[in-house]
Amino acid sequence: MATLTVVDIAVMSGYALFASRVLRLLREPRQIRWMNRGFGVLFVLAGGFLALFRRT
Repeated sequence: MATLTVVDIAVMSGYALFASRVLRLLREPRQIRWMNRGFGVLFVLAGGFLALFRRT
């Protein structure tokens, strides 16, 4: 149990560090606009995939 706790704390600390660095990059409107476009494309692709998906 202690090993799981230590590993979990290390992983979550890594996620927090990564998120703080990414957040610094996303302060400018230009980067936010590109991120919004990228996620928009992902949602459109996911919708297209779901439209083509057939239940058996």
